[in-house]
Amino acid sequence: MLFVLSLDWHRFSISEQMIEANKFMSGMTEKLGVSPRIIFNFASLGAGEKLLPFASQNNAMPEDDTLDYLRWHHHQIVEILRQDEPFKANRDLSEMLKILKGEGHQLAAVLPSRTCQLEELLERARTRDYFEDKVYGYDRRSDDLLANFTLASLYTTAINGADTDFSDSLVVADTPEAICDAVPIHPLAVVGYIDPYVAWDKQGVRLKEMEQAGAHYTAVGGHNVTALPWYLSGRAKREAENDLARIMGRPFH
Repeated sequence: MLFVLSLDWHRFSISEQMIEANKFMSGMTEKLGVSPRIIFNFASLGAGEKLLPFASQNNAMPEDDTLDYLRWHHHQIVEILRQDEPFKANRDLSEMLKILKGEGHQLAAVLPSRTCQLEELLERARTRDYFEDKVYGYDRRSDDLLANFTLASLYTTAINGADTDFSDSLVVADTPEAICDAVPIHPLAVVGYIDPYVAWDKQGVRLKEMEQAGAHYTAVGGHNVTALPWYLSGRAKREAENDLARIMGRPFH
């Protein structure tokens, strides 16, 4: 399947926070005289620690107390970043893209602006590689759609560019306007997406707005989006029928 995503890409930007965090840790390692030998990086919010194969300034391994001191600061920054709204939203999006890509689905991103701006936003969100060459702004519309400045023209261009059928494509959007533009092109499904870190009192309102705009499905969290291929392929129904047959002790007809 092809997933065409029309999202508020600004919401997922984490580049500036990462740069500042890396700059802070780099300054600390330099101050302690171990910067050429040890690097702390926040790219994955994991351990982030790298020991390089060349000598430190004092030509010796950093002392354990020094490493523990740096690790403690690194851990504190990671915990702060994990509570940051853009980071939480970004993690949900990244996990969704990773799962869909891993299952063999195609991914396309669209933005009602220039393609270069969308590419920059995807870079800031550290999700650019998931989309390969399927990144579409208005300057990449098909020739027959140049007069059409709706998102529908971008959806259509993305689906045609992926060489797939509309009946095997899903549009995932996070605004009623983007959903409304997707309905007339008749993809397999139009999905309203909300990351799970949107405030509870706003989730219900946004879901209702998306449903009223014409969304066939609404999903809170990327894991619900990743379940749609299974559901829409009919496997969900077949598995439910098989479960019922086992319970009843006879084939399901």
